[in-house]
Amino acid sequence: MKPVPVSSPVIVSLSMLLAIGCGGSSDAPPALSPEQRMFGTSQVPEVLANGCEFQWTFTVPGPDGELYTDDDLQTGSVLWLPPNQSVRVHFTSSDYIYTFLQEDLKVNEMAVPGLVAETVIHVPAAGLFEIASSPLCGFPFFHADYRPMIRIGIPAGSADSLHETESHHAQ
Repeated sequence: MKPVPVSSPVIVSLSMLLAIGCGGSSDAPPALSPEQRMFGTSQVPEVLANGCEFQWTFTVPGPDGELYTDDDLQTGSVLWLPPNQSVRVHFTSSDYIYTFLQEDLKVNEMAVPGLVAETVIHVPAAGLFEIASSPLCGFPFFHADYRPMIRIGIPAGSADSLHETESHHAQ
């Protein structure tokens, strides 16, 4: 077998590929922003709003970007939304009919047991918004002090602390 000269185009090409890489993926995944850790990387994040026991509970999809999976995060009565994008919200209820009104964001929905209503919220850059809400149980004055909120933007560490809280509850 005849030896290949060092200056051969094949050797140069192989050397360049080894030096700069073949375009394959590295072992470490890219770092995710706080929004991506809470909502995944989908183009239109989705959120679940569930009325139950006279209050709203909000669930965000987590890093996989899919609702109804093991990494979903419950955010309690605060609906966290990523800034400057549209978010699809699924409204449902486990017991009564609930109203959900936020005039600044142009959202007016109703959650009915056994049904799922969807709407898209166009989220501004930042803000904290109160939700006008009422379970239609026949005694709204009992729930007059309940004030769920919409918070735009994810402060650093919030997604991590929600993940820690969820893993604590799972144990």
